[in-house]
Amino acid sequence: MAQARQLLGSGPFGSAADINADMAAFSDVATEVLHAHTGLRPPCPPPGAPLIAQSVARATTLDAFRSLHTRKDPEEAAAALRSGTALLAPVAPVTELVLPGHRYALATDWSASAGGRALRRVISEDLAVPHTYVAATPAHAAAVERGLGLITEALGEFGLSIVSSVRGAVLIEDSIIESAFIVPAPFVSVLNTRVLAGALKAADAILHEAAHQKFYDLLVCRRLVRPDHNHLSGAVFGIPWNPVAGERRRMDCLRILSTIHVYAHLLELLLSVRAAGLADPDECDGLLTEYWQRAQFFDTAARSEVVRSALGPDARAMVEWIASVMDAHRETLRAQGRDTEGPYRADALDQVHRFATRAAAVA
Repeated sequence: MAQARQLLGSGPFGSAADINADMAAFSDVATEVLHAHTGLRPPCPPPGAPLIAQSVARATTLDAFRSLHTRKDPEEAAAALRSGTALLAPVAPVTELVLPGHRYALATDWSASAGGRALRRVISEDLAVPHTYVAATPAHAAAVERGLGLITEALGEFGLSIVSSVRGAVLIEDSIIESAFIVPAPFVSVLNTRVLAGALKAADAILHEAAHQKFYDLLVCRRLVRPDHNHLSGAVFGIPWNPVAGERRRMDCLRILSTIHVYAHLLELLLSVRAAGLADPDECDGLLTEYWQRAQFFDTAARSEVVRSALGPDARAMVEWIASVMDAHRETLRAQGRDTEGPYRADALDQVHRFATRAAAVA
């Protein structure tokens, strides 16, 4: 576990502190470029500002910069800047519970805040399934604190560095979704209240969504995607478990990379919790088996030339980095006498072969 954790926490794809610093530098540069072309700047909330302000400010910067840099449209960029600034202009009511000792907040009632309503809207559009927002209570905060405490006890500063990629969460219930990361709502994790029933489930969900934010920060400050990337035109893998309406869920090469990135982090959490006896062993073993088997599918696909060739110039190095982490996890599992084979690897190999054959025929 020591080797995997060292890899996960260091280097251009692992060091959360360096990634956060690069994102801050990007925001500074983007602000100046936007000002030079529009005369406007994105909102800049002070350190420790509420979750709504931090999320809206980051989303505004990214949206406006995409308008200017990708679509070459300074008027669209200016409109995005004005819209984002307007969302934060009114004095907002209290909108969160801040967890003592953590830079992590839980949303209370966001309906009275323009920024909160806007974030709820993009979250709901992305979730696209029934759900109900829940204003966080002290009981919810205590449950999240237990999850964060387990992350800290199991992973130490490394675990806290991953969680630092986000700033907090909005709670939902009455939904099939247990947790989510929504790209248009930076820094905000979505947690179903049912994952707060136990410390391990809470820790798992919190770290899961923070790892997603870490990956999407990498998309901004590392060259993981080719400028002409179109997820519909390349290989799209069918996921061999949990079909929807009898059909396999589909993931393009970028999502394959994103997903194995998350599993690499979650396996480190579970292996560390299990080794230290910090949770029910049966519950931990069940998650370990499930995650390892699924990770084998994504790991096999990600190592293939099909995925490597579809992505940007830094993606090959990132695939090698994740492969090293997964190899370290495999050695840990073998040393514990666990079965490291899984039922999904052959499926991944079959799909890789079909994609490669199809590409060769077109060439």
